[in-house]
Formats: sequence, structure tokens, C-alpha cells
Amino acid sequence: MALTNQQRVAHECVCATGTSPEHARRLAATGLITKTQPVPDAATSAQRSFEAYATHSLAEALHDKQVDRIVFGIISAIPRPDGLDLEAHPPMLNNVLAALLPRYQPEYGGVIGVPGLRPRHENGVLVLSQLGTGALLRIVNKNIANLDIRAVRYPDREPRETQVWLKQPDHLHPREEDLLETWALPSLGNNPAARNYLYSRLLRRPRLVARTGTCRNSVNSYNHGFEDMVLEYCCGEDDEDLSNRLRRSGLDYIPEESGWEPPEEDTGATILLDESKIVLRQNCRPGLDHCSCPKKMRYEESHERFLRELREEAARK
Repeated sequence: MALTNQQRVAHECVCATGTSPEHARRLAATGLITKTQPVPDAATSAQRSFEAYATHSLAEALHDKQVDRIVFGIISAIPRPDGLDLEAHPPMLNNVLAALLPRYQPEYGGVIGVPGLRPRHENGVLVLSQLGTGALLRIVNKNIANLDIRAVRYPDREPRETQVWLKQPDHLHPREEDLLETWALPSLGNNPAARNYLYSRLLRRPRLVARTGTCRNSVNSYNHGFEDMVLEYCCGEDDEDLSNRLRRSGLDYIPEESGWEPPEEDTGATILLDESKIVLRQNCRPGLDHCSCPKKMRYEESHERFLRELREEAARK
């Protein structure tokens, strides 16, 4: 029996997010997901910004220390009307929380983590909410209710740092205020509203993003300030193919009210939304003995052909 449109959309949602088929079918039945947007966007600009900053912090903190082919430490994302439920990869749970919980480091002179984020246990889950906005994430891992948040270990902890989330539970640290102001400022190559859509949508598609690590455990994520994000990996799915798969999932969908224009030409493995971008970079090259992916083999064949032509030309002279 052929699938209905709703069933197809629900299946795409499951494949992108890792949510249950039942939840995806409910989203499809209520019209919250469609063929062009099989994963629902965050409902408010504040929620998008909060999710986007969380993605930014995870990318920067986890960097090249992501294990078991799980990107950002997230296994599944369950979209909710009031926020987003996340299941963290158990071996990475500590580092995920360490990346998100805000800390002030005097030596650095600023706050690391998500400014305004404050944790609390509620109904068996760990709620990470942002002061003053109502935005929230929920960590829904099994037995998360038993976690003592004060026991989180910080890989980059400095002796004189302050755990802002613990010391100032009800108000922002001045450096958090500064950081939130900077985050919201437009700059060359960065439209904050577009960036928030892109990064938030990326966090909501962990199963698709994980395709970067399907062959080798070597995903490396990093940012250039607040302007863009790079996912660099060896093997896995071809970067342009995966970029197109993410586009089909609605990652670069242009909101009707935004007035943004699509790119004038093919951008390959760079996903653009207005001026903001996410770059997928399949960094397979000669010299990586463990790498046997088609892209590296094509590169080596091309390189060998070039050298052979040089030798033949030299011999003719």
C-alpha cells in the first residue's frame, strides 16, 4: 500500500530527528510538519535564539572530542510546542552539560556556555531554561532525575572561575548581558535572525547531522565567532550530497515574512540562509591511511593521472 503524504512527512521527521513515529504522525496530523518543512521550527524567536546559542556552544566546546559518531552529543530531538526535548549520548552527557552551563572565567574575561541558561529538575527531566525569555530545552535521558548538576566536570575549568548558573540563579551576570547583546548584533556576513534559524534547525536534526560520522569517528565542529559554523569530517556521506539532504529537510527554508532571497547560484556544501551559513567539509585527502572513501580515491586517482601526464610530457622533451 502506498504511503500517504502525511505518512511520508512523518517518516522524514523520524529520520531527521530520531523522534518516535507516533509523535511524528501527531505532528503531521496537526499540520506542524509538511513536505517542505518535515521538522517544525521553534515557535518563537527567543526559542530559536536559545537553541541556536546551545548549538554554537556545543560545536565550540566539543570540537574534535565527539565520540561514537554522535555530533553535538545529541542522539535524538523531540520538538514540543513550548521547547525541545533532547536525548544526550550517555558517554557525552557530562561534556554536553559542561558546554551549556554558563561559567565566568576571569582569565578569559567572559562567560563560557549559554548566557542566561539555568538548570532545574522537573517531572523527571532536566530543564534548561533561559532567564527572562521562557525558552527552554529538556534533557530527557533515562535516570537524568538522579543527576547532581553540581557534580558536572568541566574539561577546561579554571581555578578562579564562577559557575554563574549556581551563584546567580535568578539574575544575569553582567558578562551574560554583554554576550547576549553581542549575539543579537548584525555584522558583516551574519544576520542573527537567519543564523538562529539555521543553528536551531541543525540541533533539531541530529540523525541527519550524524551522517557526517557514519564511517569514521572523526567529526570536528567549530565556529568563526558568531558568523558561521563548520562541520569537518573524514569519510561519511559526501558533503554536497549531505548538504542537499539537509536542504530537503528544510534547513535553509526561507520564512515567508523574512524577505530573504535564495542564493543566486549553487553553493555546494555550504548551506546559506540570507548571509548566515553552515559549512560541511569532507576533509578526505591523500596521507590519511585509514581513509578509503570514494572522494579520497577520486582525489588520488586524479593526482596520479596529473603526475603521469607530467612524466610523459617530460619524457617527450
